[in-house]
Amino acid sequence: MNIYLFKKNNFWILDFFLLALFTGSLFFIYLGSRPLTVPDEGNYAEIIREMAASRNWITPYLNEIKFFEKPILLYWLGTIAIKIGGVSIWSLRSVNAVLALFLCLFTYFTGRKIYNRKTGILSALILSTTLLFFIFAQNITTDMPVAVFTTITLWCFLLGVHAQNRARFLYLTLAAASSGFAVLSKGLIGIILPAMIILFWMIWVKEYKLLKKVYFTWCIFIFLSIALPWHLIVTLKNPEFLYIYFFKHHLLRFATKTVGHPEPFWFYLPVLCMGFFPWIVFLPKTIQYARSKNDNFLLIWAMVILIFFTIATSKLTSYILPAIPPLALLTAKYISHQLDKPSHEELKFEFTLIFIFMCILALTLDFLPEYWPIPNKEISIYHLWAVSGILFTGSFISLIFAKKNLYTQALISTFLTVSLTLVILKNAMIYLDTQSIKTLSHFLKPLLKPNDKVVVYHHYFQDLPFYLQEKIYVVESRKLFRNGMNYQNAHDWLMDENNFKKLWESHQRVYAMMRMQDFNTFTSRYANVKYHILGKTLSSVLVINE
Repeated sequence: MNIYLFKKNNFWILDFFLLALFTGSLFFIYLGSRPLTVPDEGNYAEIIREMAASRNWITPYLNEIKFFEKPILLYWLGTIAIKIGGVSIWSLRSVNAVLALFLCLFTYFTGRKIYNRKTGILSALILSTTLLFFIFAQNITTDMPVAVFTTITLWCFLLGVHAQNRARFLYLTLAAASSGFAVLSKGLIGIILPAMIILFWMIWVKEYKLLKKVYFTWCIFIFLSIALPWHLIVTLKNPEFLYIYFFKHHLLRFATKTVGHPEPFWFYLPVLCMGFFPWIVFLPKTIQYARSKNDNFLLIWAMVILIFFTIATSKLTSYILPAIPPLALLTAKYISHQLDKPSHEELKFEFTLIFIFMCILALTLDFLPEYWPIPNKEISIYHLWAVSGILFTGSFISLIFAKKNLYTQALISTFLTVSLTLVILKNAMIYLDTQSIKTLSHFLKPLLKPNDKVVVYHHYFQDLPFYLQEKIYVVESRKLFRNGMNYQNAHDWLMDENNFKKLWESHQRVYAMMRMQDFNTFTSRYANVKYHILGKTLSSVLVINE
């Protein structure tokens, strides 16, 4: 492995194959084993399932209510995945896993082109083992597609800057197309962020003449050809789309606290520290050694993403995902440069920090079961102990290699340690998840008959419709559906307490799923109404009116 990493002129195809094998194993092992996370995965999985069932490729629906918070690309890709692999969690998660794998390979390609082969390999390995990127590579969300296509847009622009004539034309065409797909992934940020990054970099390096070489008219044509058609068609079919999609979920989400997830301005500092773990220890020196125009481009890229979403009122962990690839490439360049130096004291200090942080994380995982209500505590403890042992042992071996100046071996040990940790934790989530309704829904599904109704009481379980593969009746939990309710009649299945009471006391067989705290409300409000408890979990209960 040492010889392979340092060999300068190895075959591209062999690099692609080995990196695809490593990242593919990392992303696809246990891909469909854990339950859907709520709320996002539950919502997106159900929207995709309904699109596949209805064959309506224009208007997305959630529980048969129009859902215009996000654009269409993820739903299209998920529907194609269902057509190929069937309705399953694995099929839907494979979309983002494939996109993440492709981005790792493209990052290697870019790193090798603008720096060297060693930097390219390290950048792909760092990106794939970064905590934030790894998590969203296996989640059904729009955050990975927009990160992938935004990154490809900027990689292609950077490659186009270094290319000549036909190659530049090809790269910039790919950049424009990718930006169009980024807009179809998550809206206007797919064009706003790349444009801001490119503009600020041109100003910083005073390369204004590049504007004459970017085939501006052609790139705008390619971008609009991809981004515009769906937006026009869905607006013609649904006049309310423009208000909900652009005004509420673009402008208001960015500027006000009425829509989205308001957080303090410092929110992304701990997110970046944890999200770029364990490679965050290399970041201070990485920034210090960033001097070239390419380095500046990558730094400006990451800073624009972080500042833009720090200014925004609504903040979520996943928003800064597009900042991870440039930091991965920049960190890889720094490590590659350090490996070529005769003295490695800086790397020795950084591997010491990794060992300290890994030990702290190992101890945290050991004590976690004492403070977290875990459904399957005994099995979970074994997983957490295994992860703790791997973290301590692997980081200790890396430190020993570093002390002996065997830094390539120390890096390999760190990559293996992080990879094993991530894979085992992924499998452990089957037993650590306290929010999933999967257990009760799998118990309920065989009991359902054609005329039965399933109701969620005071709380909408986002993953329940996907598991049952049918519409759910909702009682006094309409926040998620408020936009759609204003433009379609859904009062038959988005009910108030009075209509629910009539349904419950009818001769119709009705199942009700609710949280434990809502069960207390239910039993006190309907003290004289018959019900029977069918099942319970730590957080939820299933009852029937017979």
